[in-house]
Amino acid sequence: MNGFSIINGCGKLPFIREGHEDDTVAEERDYFAVHVLTDGRKKIEKLNFKTTHNRLKSSGGKNLGLSNLSVQLSLIALGIPTLVLVLFEIHTIRLQTVGFQNELDLFLRNEAVQLSTSLSSSLFSLDDQTIEMICKAALAKPRILKITVRDGSREYLRFEDESYSPEYIEKGIRRIEYPIVYRYKEIGEIEIVVTTVFLAERIKKMKTNSLYQVMAVNLILGLVLFAVLIVKFIKPLRELKQSSEKIAAGDLYQPITIRRNDEIGALADNLTLMRDAVKDQVESLQAEVERHHQTAMALEKSESFLRLIIDLIPHMIFVKNFEGRFLVVNQAMADSLESTVEAATGKSHFDLISDTDHVTGELRDDRQVIQSRQTKSVLSKSLEPSSNRFQWFSTKKVPFKAPDGDEGIIGVTIDISELKQTEQALQETKQYIDNIINSMPSALFSLDNNSAIVLWNRKAEELYGIKTAQAVSNPVETVLPQMLPYVEKIAEAVENQTQHYFPKQFRYIGQRGVFEDITVYPLTAGVKGAVIRVDDVTEHVRMEEMVIQSEKMLSVGGLAAGMAHEINNPLAGMIQNTQVVLQRIRGGVPASVRAAEEEGMTMGQVERFMEKRGILLQLELIREAGSRATEIVRNMLSFSRKEVSGRIKEDIVRVMDKTIELAKSDYNLKKQYDFKKIKIVKEYDSKIPMVDCEPSKIQQVFFNILKNSAEAMQENDATQPPQFIIRIFHRASYACIEIEDNGPGMTEDVKKRIFEPFFTTKSVGEGTGLGLSVSYFIIADHHKGKMNVLSEPGKGTIFVIQLPIS
Repeated sequence: MNGFSIINGCGKLPFIREGHEDDTVAEERDYFAVHVLTDGRKKIEKLNFKTTHNRLKSSGGKNLGLSNLSVQLSLIALGIPTLVLVLFEIHTIRLQTVGFQNELDLFLRNEAVQLSTSLSSSLFSLDDQTIEMICKAALAKPRILKITVRDGSREYLRFEDESYSPEYIEKGIRRIEYPIVYRYKEIGEIEIVVTTVFLAERIKKMKTNSLYQVMAVNLILGLVLFAVLIVKFIKPLRELKQSSEKIAAGDLYQPITIRRNDEIGALADNLTLMRDAVKDQVESLQAEVERHHQTAMALEKSESFLRLIIDLIPHMIFVKNFEGRFLVVNQAMADSLESTVEAATGKSHFDLISDTDHVTGELRDDRQVIQSRQTKSVLSKSLEPSSNRFQWFSTKKVPFKAPDGDEGIIGVTIDISELKQTEQALQETKQYIDNIINSMPSALFSLDNNSAIVLWNRKAEELYGIKTAQAVSNPVETVLPQMLPYVEKIAEAVENQTQHYFPKQFRYIGQRGVFEDITVYPLTAGVKGAVIRVDDVTEHVRMEEMVIQSEKMLSVGGLAAGMAHEINNPLAGMIQNTQVVLQRIRGGVPASVRAAEEEGMTMGQVERFMEKRGILLQLELIREAGSRATEIVRNMLSFSRKEVSGRIKEDIVRVMDKTIELAKSDYNLKKQYDFKKIKIVKEYDSKIPMVDCEPSKIQQVFFNILKNSAEAMQENDATQPPQFIIRIFHRASYACIEIEDNGPGMTEDVKKRIFEPFFTTKSVGEGTGLGLSVSYFIIADHHKGKMNVLSEPGKGTIFVIQLPIS
């Protein structure tokens, strides 16, 4: 029973009047006890006055001793303030103790900083006298017991107070180690030890004062509180106790005279209300029965409405117990079981489905959910016979435990076949788009509104060496620091929906420089972000530079051709005039004979005079030099002229010999060394087919190789004289040319890059790095031939050229 109330035998309360009935009348009155049971039901028991009086007295009379409550209130009134004061003083002591310790630590650090600054110059100068004076001055201060100066890791000087001893250390010390810095360089260390004895004395004195304060305040507060308790609590509680005992004994006419605007007054008013409320209990019983009836009808209506809602839900809903029996199924679930709601309810899964293995697996899965008390989602599929395609179902199972202890699961199954088909179509579309993006020859990556990478294609992985997992979701300036200068432009492109293009941006990849075209495309259709396309245009840029250089070389060649033509005219006149002079001196010319006779001489005398004076020899030397100059001009014109008719059949041996003659007369070569002193060994096959080529370009290739090799041999410190071995032979459908020198050779790294544009081993300003790259381009691209180099350090170099015969 939770409690009971009392009413008279007539079911109504007697009229309450002033005064008291005598005990005889009270003892003869019958009462009913209304018991409220744990299940909410009520039980009425008939009692008389004596039974009720004895029960109430035995249940509560002894436990309401006012003297015990007074003692308890007194102890509480004194204990709580005492506890609060003690806790407050303890907290104050702690704060002051920490303050004293912090004050000591601050003093110790300030002394260390001041002493370190004072000693830095003296320690650097090894001025022991000044160090001792400074340290003893600091040691004279109270609290400081010991000062130690260290030079590096060893102790340099130490100063101790007379009271510094093991016994004194036990009373408490603090120490600090601080570096000594001179001109931003640490030259030593200082250690200071101070005593904490005075600190303990201050704390002890503070605790004693706090104890006296607590005792004095507690005594005064206790007296005041005890007086208040007697007047405000103990006396009115005694009166209230006497009245409550009479009411508990059955005297419902007992007046309660306490009228106060506090808790005790409220307690008196509540006791009066409790007395008056007994009569309401019987009336409330009938009202409660009516309410129970109405509630039952509402519950039945609510259950019917809930049943309707469950059956209208298109998804399959079911409730099963631990044995796998259906407690609730909706119409969709009954249709899937090919049954009705009434027939399926209460049936086992085994009764409705013939597939025993499937049912066994379902029951095992259900029990696992119940035992683990964890919600579980299950994805399943089945073949639909009518359409011969799979149907996908998603089932969520939630464990439950009923108030009566029964356990089971609540399940919801949803047909997600269309969702699966859509997901598969989206996945195929995504794979197709990813395949397109990854097949692009450009590096592509997209950014969101916060410049974080969202997409990263395969070309970007190859170009930057960063995997997709490392790039996605990270800021672009973190993944690619070289993109930092473009972040503002990217944000501007996203904001203004404008495209930005940054052509030929240069950066280094390791030791290799590359050129890139960067294009920023803002996303449209309401999506904030951008797509960045990066194209490696290094080869294109270098090809442009090669074309520009080639055009410059063609311009220089045209200039050389013009100069050669201009030189050729006076050179031809000089040679012709020299030949005329020799012809007129050496007789046989009638005009010369007549002129000599007029002067009284013969042509023989003139010729002998010319020979004795060396004039004829000088004229022969002039004619010979003119002939050589004519040959040089002819070779220069052959080298520099633009081939109008394209390729022609040419003797490759004759092209090589012309190139050698041209190299012997090159001005730059003569300025650095004498090409004529280089020994040239020619190993030519007797029968070399004519080669279909552009002679001027092939001559340019031979000249570049001879020039580079000659310069390398000139810089070599080898004792053997420089030498070329030139081999020309026929192999299969190629004319093969080998140019071998005995120079210093090449390392493997140089050999790998020898044909790269702009690569040179010369000092800055001495070479462009284009000669061999242009030569390789002429052989491989223009003539569809092959060009290679064989070399080892210290063993010379061999350039191998293969030109197709036709």
